Amino acid sequence: MTYPAPEPAADSYGTAEGVAALASTWTRDREWFDDDPPYVEATNPSLTTVVRWIDQASSMLNIALENNGFTVPLQQARSIEAAAMLIEEIVSDRARFVNNKGRFFSDDAQHSKVSMLEAIAAEIDAWVLMYAPGLEANGEQRSGLSIKFGVRTHNDKGEATFPIFQRDAFGNKFIDWENE
Repeated sequence: MTYPAPEPAADSYGTAEGVAALASTWTRDREWFDDDPPYVEATNPSLTTVVRWIDQASSMLNIALENNGFTVPLQQARSIEAAAMLIEEIVSDRARFVNNKGRFFSDDAQHSKVSMLEAIAAEIDAWVLMYAPGLEANGEQRSGLSIKFGVRTHNDKGEATFPIFQRDAFGNKFIDWENE
């Protein structure tokens, strides 16, 4: 019995075919397969697992983008391709790992205090910071950082609040150089 092949979610980046191009050793003719006995034996990882990893890594990327003020999912073709390249590389690294190969299976990675998830999160965060100016210049919508800084002048009841810190509060002196 043949089932419809799973596809990445609409807000995900990359494809199973893109991952297969990077980790073809564990595919059959550059394709991932799910178990469908007695006709088809699953690849390691299976097609469903690869698609799930694409969705998970894409969700991490979308959250990192949102944390930096971007509207997700990305809309511009070049931005989507750049994101797909990142996600497909991460998922291909996971495919290597489940087959006891790759950077996450190296001696350094195995003895590191940084988990695979932490390494992937750090890689995604670094990618977002590095590509943010280009994504914005490419036309991606950015509303500004989601973390807002400001001064609270009124409490929840609408009453004016007294500033916690004021000039000269700690004995420091300020000189107005322009009006002296």
